[in-house]
Amino acid sequence: MGSILKKLWNDSVWSKVIAGAILTVLAIIGTRLLNWWPTIGRFIKSIWGFILSTTAVPNWLLGILSLLSLSVIFIIFAIVWEQFHPSQTQELDWHTYTSDIFFGLRWRWRYSIYSGIYNLCSFCPNCDYQIYHYDSRCDSCGKILDQSYESQDALEDKVERLIQQKLRNGTWIEQNQT
Repeated sequence: MGSILKKLWNDSVWSKVIAGAILTVLAIIGTRLLNWWPTIGRFIKSIWGFILSTTAVPNWLLGILSLLSLSVIFIIFAIVWEQFHPSQTQELDWHTYTSDIFFGLRWRWRYSIYSGIYNLCSFCPNCDYQIYHYDSRCDSCGKILDQSYESQDALEDKVERLIQQKLRNGTWIEQNQT
């Protein structure tokens, strides 16, 4: 019996039928046994009377202005909250992975709107001076660099594939957190 009920509850149609039956039973109990209708009627009548009554300004206008004020306060609160409590999804967005070290060089890049890598550039890992892969020494700080004998296109192709590999296997997250 328990497994049948569990199977019905997990079914998208039957779960709604069961929930509707439960709500119907609660409504019958609330209206017949607990006699809620007179109380609900009095509540609706008092709300309607307040809306239609007037002070210096009609109360229905005050209600609309109050709702607008509350929505503005809520929006301001949400903006302030987001500033001081950034969500984890923003911090872990793969688009933020735009720098890494490959072959002894710091590489930086951008993503196009089609998620392709472009503007791939190499930098000295010591002083952050932009260099070419075939330089054996940094012109700015004099650091001796690993020299590659590959063409610029071949090396950039390898680096791009390493970036894509890190994006696929999720190891870019470790790099982004350092």
